[in-house]
Formats: sequence, C-alpha cells, structure tokens
Amino acid sequence: MKATFLSKKEEVPGIKTFMFKPSEPYEYIAGQFAFFNFELNEKSFKKHFTISNGPGQENIEFTTIISESKYKQALDSLEVGHEIELSEPMGEFTLEKNKEKPLAFLQGGIGITPVKSMLEFLADKGVKRDIIIFYSNRTEERIVFREELDELAEKTSAKIVHTLTKLDEKEKKNWAGETGYINKEMIENHLANVTKTFFYIAGPPKFVEAMQKLLTKDVDILTKDVAVENFAGY
Repeated sequence: MKATFLSKKEEVPGIKTFMFKPSEPYEYIAGQFAFFNFELNEKSFKKHFTISNGPGQENIEFTTIISESKYKQALDSLEVGHEIELSEPMGEFTLEKNKEKPLAFLQGGIGITPVKSMLEFLADKGVKRDIIIFYSNRTEERIVFREELDELAEKTSAKIVHTLTKLDEKEKKNWAGETGYINKEMIENHLANVTKTFFYIAGPPKFVEAMQKLLTKDVDILTKDVAVENFAGY
C-alpha cells in the first residue's frame, strides 16, 4: 500500500515521530509493526517500525531514534508529500496475548511505542484493564510521550511507574519517582499479584534480555506469561 509522508515531530532530543497518510484505510492491531520502505536519490531504503498511534485513526505514526544510519538520515530528510510503500501489519506483541489477567509492561526507552498504541486503543474503546507500566529511561529528559502517557493512564486507569538510571545526587533529590534499573523489589512494591500477571517486555536487546532473566529467574514468572519485543537498532 502507498502512504504519503505528512510531518515529523521531535519528542525528545534525538527521537522523532513520523506521520504518514495511507492511500486507503489501514487496519492493524495495537502493538503491531510494519515496514516503511521508500526510495530517495535512486536508492532504496527498507526498515520496520512499531506503529506508535492507536488503530482507527486517519494517519499512522512511528517513533524512532535518529541515528547516523543511512536509513535514518534518509528518513529524516524526507520532504512532505514523499510517497512510501507501507507493508501489511505484522507481529503478535498485542493485547490479544492475554485478555483476562492483569498486565504489566516493562519498557525501556523507545520500547514504549507499542504501549502508547495499546493505551490509545483502550481509551478510544472506553475499555479499562488492570495495567501497570514500568518505564525505564536514563534521565527525565529522555522520557518519551510523558504527557500523552499521563493522559492515557488517566483515561484507562493504568498506573505508570517511571524509573531513571543515570541521575547524579542532585538530580535524585529533585526526582520523585523510582531510580535504578527495574528489579524484583521494584516490581513487588508496585504489583500485588505478581505471579497472576501477564508481562510484556520491549526495549533495546540488552534491556529485554535483562528483563527476561529478571522475570523468569528472580520473580519466577513462567515464560508463557511473558511477551517480548526487541528494538534492535532503534
């Protein structure tokens, strides 16, 4: 399917959201990803991204780190009106994974994108579920979608636990949230029925690996109760 580039927005330094208008209605499940392929200066570029806005909207968005890679530099130079090729939606990192249990999300950095899509979907449908989101970033300035997440949490009754991993002593005094990496104690302090919860993990590969180990080794969560999405190179 064809899609037209509409706009881009810097969420935090070095991370931008790109908006496209599909040539026809584009149906997907919150949490899925798609390939956004385009040609520029006689070169072809291909990469997949999680769709970061909820289903049912006229346009679709993805949010990514702007690195020095050829794809990212080409993407960042697109002019409004540029036409791209949009693949069918893919992936199973969705709310369909479990419809009964309470849900806990362990998200690192840009890994928050599928959660935003899911919360927008729930808010749009007026559905409230037992959800807690542990969101890890290095500093307060790196929190992506902070205002949007607060608004969506209020609409969906979700709870967001922010934790920062790279604060100096002065910054720690001015920060009211959690500090340090997500660990067993942090999860158990905020989550009453840990073993009766379904977990989602998304973020950079090292973060995902650490969280999988934390859940299965330290918290004794069964692998069938954990859904994983790696954000390699994003």
